[in-house]
Amino acid sequence: VASEAIWREVQQVRSAGKPVVASMGNVAASGAYMVAVAADRIVAQPGTYTGSIGVLTVVPEISRWLKKNRVNCLQLSTPGAEASPHVISPLTYRQKETLETLAQSCYDSFVDKVA
Repeated sequence: VASEAIWREVQQVRSAGKPVVASMGNVAASGAYMVAVAADRIVAQPGTYTGSIGVLTVVPEISRWLKKNRVNCLQLSTPGAEASPHVISPLTYRQKETLETLAQSCYDSFVDKVA
């Protein structure tokens, strides 16, 4: 996740003794908030909409569109990769479970950093 990478970079800059100021504009979603709390100071506009705590995972699923438009797809995968989500068919129970686990892991990491 990009915000995780930026958070780590902010930590490294601060560890080097350099002050970091985070500036939030009109909208600062949860990832921006996580980065901002790693800084020494936060500057925000009076009307800045600061994001919620949560993780959103979106996987488009276009199998009906493909069928309607007579597009055939062939998916090949190595063992273990079949659990990876893809857009050409509905998610399996295992794929949904994997995404939920990843989302929970991201959420836990987020809370650890901002709490």
